[in-house]
Amino acid sequence: MQPITHHAQARLQQHGIPAIVIERLLDFGHQMHDHRGGTILFFDHRARNTLRRQIASDSFKQIESHLDIYAVLGSDGVVVTVGHRTQRINPPLTLHNFCFLGTDANTPNYFSKT
Repeated sequence: MQPITHHAQARLQQHGIPAIVIERLLDFGHQMHDHRGGTILFFDHRARNTLRRQIASDSFKQIESHLDIYAVLGSDGVVVTVGHRTQRINPPLTLHNFCFLGTDANTPNYFSKT
Protein backbone atom coordinates (compact mmCIF):
# COMPACT_ATOMS: atom_id res chain seq x y z
CA MET A 1 0.00 0.00 0.00
CA GLN A 2 1.06 3.56 -0.68
CA PRO A 3 2.38 5.68 2.22
CA ILE A 4 -0.38 7.33 4.24
CA THR A 5 -0.25 10.21 6.72
CA HIS A 6 -1.45 9.96 10.30
CA HIS A 7 -4.25 12.35 9.39
CA ALA A 8 -5.45 10.08 6.57
CA GLN A 9 -5.21 7.03 8.83
CA ALA A 10 -7.37 8.79 11.43
CA ARG A 11 -9.92 9.74 8.76
CA LEU A 12 -10.08 6.12 7.57
CA GLN A 13 -10.96 5.02 11.10
CA GLN A 14 -13.37 7.90 11.75
CA HIS A 15 -15.30 7.31 8.52
CA GLY A 16 -15.19 3.51 8.73
CA ILE A 17 -13.49 3.10 5.35
CA PRO A 18 -11.75 -0.28 4.94
CA ALA A 19 -8.11 -0.17 3.84
CA ILE A 20 -8.89 -2.47 0.89
CA VAL A 21 -11.15 0.23 -0.57
CA ILE A 22 -8.27 2.74 -0.50
CA GLU A 23 -6.05 0.18 -2.23
CA ARG A 24 -8.69 -0.30 -4.93
CA LEU A 25 -9.07 3.47 -5.22
CA LEU A 26 -5.34 3.85 -5.77
CA ASP A 27 -5.42 1.11 -8.41
CA PHE A 28 -8.63 1.97 -10.28
CA GLY A 29 -9.73 5.47 -9.24
CA HIS A 30 -10.10 8.45 -11.55
CA GLN A 31 -7.36 11.06 -11.03
CA MET A 32 -7.89 14.79 -11.19
CA HIS A 33 -5.30 17.44 -10.37
CA ASP A 34 -6.45 20.02 -7.87
CA HIS A 35 -4.05 22.70 -9.20
CA ARG A 36 -2.59 23.09 -5.73
CA GLY A 37 0.05 20.41 -6.16
CA GLY A 38 -2.16 17.48 -5.16
CA THR A 39 -4.22 14.85 -6.91
CA ILE A 40 -7.79 13.86 -6.10
CA LEU A 41 -8.76 10.22 -6.62
CA PHE A 42 -12.36 9.06 -6.72
CA PHE A 43 -14.57 6.43 -8.30
CA ASP A 44 -16.44 7.83 -11.28
CA HIS A 45 -18.72 5.62 -13.40
CA ARG A 46 -15.87 4.43 -15.61
CA ALA A 47 -13.66 3.55 -12.63
CA ARG A 48 -16.52 1.67 -10.93
CA ASN A 49 -17.22 -0.32 -14.08
CA THR A 50 -13.54 -1.17 -14.53
CA LEU A 51 -13.33 -2.26 -10.90
CA ARG A 52 -16.48 -4.38 -11.28
CA ARG A 53 -14.92 -6.18 -14.28
CA GLN A 54 -11.48 -6.68 -12.70
CA ILE A 55 -12.36 -8.15 -9.30
CA ALA A 56 -14.58 -11.03 -8.22
CA SER A 57 -18.30 -10.35 -7.97
CA ASP A 58 -18.53 -11.16 -4.24
CA SER A 59 -15.52 -8.91 -3.50
CA PHE A 60 -17.14 -6.05 -5.38
CA LYS A 61 -20.40 -6.50 -3.47
CA GLN A 62 -18.50 -6.27 -0.18
CA ILE A 63 -16.94 -2.91 -1.02
CA GLU A 64 -19.66 -1.41 -3.23
CA SER A 65 -21.20 0.58 -0.38
CA HIS A 66 -17.83 2.27 0.26
CA LEU A 67 -17.18 3.50 -3.29
CA ASP A 68 -18.43 7.04 -2.59
CA ILE A 69 -15.03 8.05 -1.22
CA TYR A 70 -12.19 10.27 -2.33
CA ALA A 71 -8.52 10.50 -1.45
CA VAL A 72 -6.13 13.40 -1.82
CA LEU A 73 -2.53 12.59 -2.70
CA GLY A 74 0.26 15.04 -2.04
CA SER A 75 2.82 15.96 -4.67
CA ASP A 76 5.06 13.20 -3.29
CA GLY A 77 2.34 10.55 -3.73
CA VAL A 78 1.48 10.20 -0.04
CA VAL A 79 -2.22 9.84 0.83
CA VAL A 80 -2.93 13.11 2.68
CA THR A 81 -6.62 12.68 3.52
CA VAL A 82 -9.67 10.60 2.69
CA GLY A 83 -13.39 11.10 3.07
CA HIS A 84 -16.86 10.40 1.78
CA ARG A 85 -18.05 12.30 -1.27
CA THR A 86 -21.24 14.18 -0.49
CA GLN A 87 -21.11 16.38 -3.57
CA ARG A 88 -20.03 16.03 -7.16
CA ILE A 89 -16.32 16.62 -7.76
CA ASN A 90 -16.15 19.21 -10.53
CA PRO A 91 -13.04 19.82 -12.59
CA PRO A 92 -11.26 23.07 -11.73
CA LEU A 93 -12.26 26.04 -13.85
CA THR A 94 -9.78 27.01 -16.53
CA LEU A 95 -9.98 29.30 -19.50
CA HIS A 96 -10.65 26.21 -21.63
CA ASN A 97 -13.99 25.79 -19.83
CA PHE A 98 -15.18 29.24 -20.85
CA CYS A 99 -16.72 30.08 -24.18
CA PHE A 100 -15.47 33.47 -25.28
CA LEU A 101 -18.32 35.66 -26.36
CA GLY A 102 -18.36 37.57 -29.61
CA THR A 103 -16.30 40.66 -30.05
CA ASP A 104 -18.93 42.83 -31.69
CA ALA A 105 -20.09 46.04 -30.02
CA ASN A 106 -23.44 44.57 -28.89
CA THR A 107 -21.98 41.60 -26.99
CA PRO A 108 -20.63 42.30 -23.50
CA ASN A 109 -17.03 41.31 -22.89
CA TYR A 110 -16.84 39.84 -19.39
CA PHE A 111 -13.07 39.49 -19.51
CA SER A 112 -12.10 43.11 -20.12
CA LYS A 113 -11.04 45.39 -17.27
CA THR A 114 -13.06 48.39 -18.43
